[in-house]
This record gives sequence, structure tokens and C-alpha cells, in this order.
Amino acid sequence: MVRSALRTPWEPRTSRCTASTSTPQGRSSSRRWTISRIARCRNRGPRPRADIGAREVYYDQVVKGGIQVFPEYNGALLATAVDKASTATDTEDINAELRKKLPSSVEILDSAEAQDKDSVTVTAATAKKYNLKTLADLKPVAGEWTIGAGSEFKTRTQGWVGLKKIYGVEFGKFQPLDAGAQSTLLKLLNSDKVQAANIYTTDPAIVEDKLVVLEDPKNLFSSQNLTPLVHKSGVNDTAKAALNGVSAKLTTTDLLDMMKKLVNDKEDAATVAKEWLTKAGLTTT
Repeated sequence: MVRSALRTPWEPRTSRCTASTSTPQGRSSSRRWTISRIARCRNRGPRPRADIGAREVYYDQVVKGGIQVFPEYNGALLATAVDKASTATDTEDINAELRKKLPSSVEILDSAEAQDKDSVTVTAATAKKYNLKTLADLKPVAGEWTIGAGSEFKTRTQGWVGLKKIYGVEFGKFQPLDAGAQSTLLKLLNSDKVQAANIYTTDPAIVEDKLVVLEDPKNLFSSQNLTPLVHKSGVNDTAKAALNGVSAKLTTTDLLDMMKKLVNDKEDAATVAKEWLTKAGLTTT
């Protein structure tokens, strides 16, 4: 989904691990890029690499060691790359399944409290007109509507497939967008070119544009804690400790605050990362 943007990949080099975050121009990319900078600023993290693409592209690289660290979303990782039939929805169950089912070459480290979940979001005017509060409320109207999302949303259980299976909701049309096209998606939604959109829950536009995130009582969208995915042989104990130290401090509120600075104020990711490290009481030397 458009989320494939918060990542910064970390590619291998001879004596130091590398981290990856996909395309930094997108919302999701910006978030992951900043997380990678946080680890790097502690002088224990890998060298960030951008423009890595969607999970369908980078996951295999992590498994093979081409990328050694990736700031992942645990729920999406499980449901889209590890076990598409999994029904786990909370953090504890998701991580237990990942530890059991991931290939032997990789592992997850500690999850942060911070989450950035998928959502189906509409404008306030649309929600009021059609009395929309939950995903189930879309069923009578979705057939006449278009939903906008990253192209991968169309084939994912936590997306188009699950909306139909779990809620009986099937949109009339699907408007695919490339990773990083969040600003375009928001323009389409606010201009009613699409009537619903897959927007992530820490996007500052939800508050600024007074958008309505539809409730998900049946947990179509699972927990999405930021969780480092690492290639075991490429990450030493010092780097793991640095990454776990970040996870222990990072909250959803922190993510939202950083996204405002990155997306709205156009601040530099490394600067935002250093500011957060100082606020969190983590050393930058």
C-alpha cells in the first residue's frame, strides 16, 4: 500500500550492516527513513538506503541478506509475506507467529509501542451524508464508489480482499496509486474523485482535513507495530541493542509528531531523528 513508502533499506557492506526504508518521498517512507536515521544517529545502526520499493520487492532481499535491517510493520509482514492465512490481530500473537514462521535467516527484534495502521477513510461530508461510522456501513454504498489505495491493496487480505470477505464490502472501482503518492490520494479524496481511501492512521492530514477513519470492529486491519526485521548474520549485538533501545521509547504520538515535521514542515529526516533521540534521552554519540 502507499505505506510502502516509510522505509529505508539497509544494504550490506563489508564490515557494517545496512538498513533499508523504501522511497523516502512518501509518508510511510519518510517515517521509516526517520527511524533508520534514529538508529544511525546513535552510531550503532546501519547505513540507510532509500528507494527500495514495496514489501513484495524488499522482503526477499532481507531473507537473502541483500538488506540487513528493515523497519517493518509486524502485522503487515505476517499477513502479506509470511502467512497470508494467519488470523492473528494483536501484537503478542502476531510476533509469536512471526518468530515461529519466519525463515531461519531472519528474525524480528522488539516491537515499538508505535503503530501506524491501515484504515479506510472518508471525508467528513461523506461520513455525515451516508451515516458512516464503521467499515460495515460501507456495504450499501460501496458498489457505486471508487476507493483509492496503493496498487498492492487490491490483492491483499488486509485490503480489498478482506473488505469483501469480512465485511461484505465491494467497491465498484479501484484507483491504484504508486508508493509515495499519498498527497495525490488525499487530493483525490478531498475532491471526491475517490470516495474512500486507504490512509494510515498517523497521517497528519486526518486531523488537518477533518477526515473520518472508519472503525474496524472485526479487526480486518491487524496491529501494525514498528518492528525491526533483521538478517541474523548481518547484525551484531550492539546494533540489535541500539534498535531495541529505539523500540522501547518510540510511541504512536512520537510518530505523528515526526510525520507533521516531515510532511508539513518539510524538515530533514536526520534532524527530526536527532531531535527525537534527545527528547527520548538516548545518546547520539
